[in-house]
Amino acid sequence: MSSQNYPTDYNDVDDDIISKSQIKREMVELQKLGAELVEMTDNQLAKLTIADELRAAIAECKRLNQREARRRYLQFIGKMMRKLDLQPLYDSLEQVDNNAQLHLQLLQRLEQLRDRIGAGDNAAIEEVLTEWPLADRQQLRNLQRQIGREAEGKKSSAKKLMAYLRQVSVPQ
Repeated sequence: MSSQNYPTDYNDVDDDIISKSQIKREMVELQKLGAELVEMTDNQLAKLTIADELRAAIAECKRLNQREARRRYLQFIGKMMRKLDLQPLYDSLEQVDNNAQLHLQLLQRLEQLRDRIGAGDNAAIEEVLTEWPLADRQQLRNLQRQIGREAEGKKSSAKKLMAYLRQVSVPQ
């Protein structure tokens, strides 16, 4: 019995050993990440830093229609991602999320300005001119007057104002 090499104390056990359950959880997470990547549009994928082989596998998985084939291919993508350095992918995903958040905040700000300008608030026009100097005061005032004259149910001038605000807020 004494010939076996069991640790006599549990403190001697190596902490770097990963359990099978932990490995399986990590695999499931990679498969979920792979599924998210497959669901993205080509434009969204183009913004990400992805290895070419992974990009090709994602394109192939998008092509598959059968549920079981797609499931197996997602497992393959998860297995492939285990071997890759995913830090650039995670960094680019975070950057895309941050950009989407900033874009959403900008749209909300533009909607608030549109509503204020439509309500006749001249200070909102001044805010637009201060923040985006390329904006045209006369164009903003014309759109403000058009919104004031429009019937309650029509919103075409408000849409024009929103389109104009988007146009001037785009960095040159």
